[in-house]
Amino acid sequence: MPDFKDKEKMESLRGRLYERGQDAAFISARHSLSRPQSVDVARGWASTAPVAVVESVPVQHVAEATPADDQSAAEAKNPRRYRSIILLVTTVLFVLTVGTSSVYLFFGGNQISGKNIDFVLTGPLAVAGGDIVTLQVAVNNNNAVAIEGATLVVNYPSGTKSIGEGSRDLFEERIPLETIAAGESKVIPIQVAVFGEENEGKEITAAIDYRVTGSNGTFYKEAEPVKFTINSSPVILRVESVEKISAGQEFEIKLSVLSNAKSPLSNVLISAAYPDSFRFVSAKPEPSYRQSEWTLKELAAGETQTITIRGVGTGLSSEAFIVRFQAGTPRTDNQFMIGSVLAQTASTFTVEQPFVDMQVRIGNDTDNDVVLPAGGATDVVVVVTNTHSEPIYDMNLRVVPAGSAFNESLLRINAGFYDSLKKELRFEVSGSPELALVQPGEKREFRFTLSGDTELRTATLDLAASVYGRRVSERNVPEVLIGAAETSVRYSSVATLAQQIDHLSGPVPPTVNEETLYTLTLEATAGANDVTGARVVTTLPQYVGWLAAYNGPGEVSFNPINKELSWNIGEVKSSERKVLSFQVSFTPSVLQVDTVPVMMNRQVFEATDRFTGARLSTDAPPITTQLSEEQGYDRDNGIVVNNGGE
Repeated sequence: MPDFKDKEKMESLRGRLYERGQDAAFISARHSLSRPQSVDVARGWASTAPVAVVESVPVQHVAEATPADDQSAAEAKNPRRYRSIILLVTTVLFVLTVGTSSVYLFFGGNQISGKNIDFVLTGPLAVAGGDIVTLQVAVNNNNAVAIEGATLVVNYPSGTKSIGEGSRDLFEERIPLETIAAGESKVIPIQVAVFGEENEGKEITAAIDYRVTGSNGTFYKEAEPVKFTINSSPVILRVESVEKISAGQEFEIKLSVLSNAKSPLSNVLISAAYPDSFRFVSAKPEPSYRQSEWTLKELAAGETQTITIRGVGTGLSSEAFIVRFQAGTPRTDNQFMIGSVLAQTASTFTVEQPFVDMQVRIGNDTDNDVVLPAGGATDVVVVVTNTHSEPIYDMNLRVVPAGSAFNESLLRINAGFYDSLKKELRFEVSGSPELALVQPGEKREFRFTLSGDTELRTATLDLAASVYGRRVSERNVPEVLIGAAETSVRYSSVATLAQQIDHLSGPVPPTVNEETLYTLTLEATAGANDVTGARVVTTLPQYVGWLAAYNGPGEVSFNPINKELSWNIGEVKSSERKVLSFQVSFTPSVLQVDTVPVMMNRQVFEATDRFTGARLSTDAPPITTQLSEEQGYDRDNGIVVNNGGE
């Protein structure tokens, strides 16, 4: 029976498989797994609870599946399909939202925009330097909401000052505007004073910082800048001077300061810039600061004030140099520095080949800085040579001596005259007819002798010589030729060294084979100037014993081999004395009878003059056993005697 049923099932299946119009799919019998059941698992190895036994479930046969069952199984296999659809729809909606918002903002639909703020800065196109400039800033908020914390930021060019009392330099000004409501307009007037040179361009810029309601961000918007020109300067500078000078020539520069303002100007600062080839001599009026700044307290409308400067030009032939001048208003933090320039000018000079070569010779020294020992007369010779191709007529020389060592009562002049009122020596044609004409290449010599007080501390002697003459006049060239030379003399200290011997114990006069002790003293004096590195060196004869007992400043060292004594003193002030005393022993030999033995050989004192830098050196002769008779000793107390031999 079972075999027959199986055959019947196979025939039925075969019939459905090959039947026309039928689906070829068929479902075979399937086995299902047993469902999981709860199991009580022990929580620890020590647990004594019984372990549950899982009973096996017999396999059940599943009936044949229908098409509806197939669809349910497919849906169960793809649970994420609906999630993907939802994600896709959400993304599309987001993109559409962002795109719509961007288009809306791009075409101005936003009610909060910098484009909805009208911000305009207006001002003049030209102003006069120093005049008041009136500016106007207009702000109009066209947004649908208010802007908050608004601040107007104005940037000014150099040379801008505030108006009123306590005028100060302006560079940046911040003006709070606070809140500007929707649709509200504000107009802010600004007045400042602007200084500058004529035809100089200036620019003022403005910007506004603000926030909007409901936002912490800060926004920024700029206005078109105001550009204007200084059409006139309140001050005009004019300079007058020669165009060509000789090297070493003293010349004059006249600077005229003219007021072009309608009202008085106060505290106008004039500044001069000198090149290295210019040496300032004097000015009238005197500078307010250093040698290059003048403060004009008040300059009335149309008034002109003049500053005269004298200087000496140096340099090589055909070399040019420029002296520059500026006029302006002083800075508030430094009254001698220009904050804004009102006017400027310059003067150019060309150095010609010197027409006159001057040489000042002191003794045999022709340097500009001469160091001489103190004491004695100083012979001075000024040699003037015509180095130009043209003759010089009516040459005359003027020498102005100065310095602490100068004593006019000891001055001696050959063929010249000393003007005690003007304090100058003059050599002119009336005293020396050969000065009437000096041909090219010819020389003239001028001689005089100076004797001064050279014992003064830091004694100096300064000589300023100037030679004048006439030559063929040229345009813009001075008719009086000037040649100049300067020499400075510094006098060094005259360091001195003295010595003395005193009896300490033993026979006097010294006796053969008997010991006599003496105290030797050295005294070093600096002189008029301070000295440094002072040192005294001497030696003792081989028959004199060093007792290593001494008293005095500095460091003392003695070499027992060559018997050299070195006394390092160090620094010695002006006119200060340093004293060293030490003890020696002497036991005469029979061969020294009837002689006066030397106790200390020649001494040398060396030091450096702090003022002149010169190396000083002096010495003292050897000292013998002869004691001073002023101390009560006999005339021949130093001669060695031999009492035991008699």
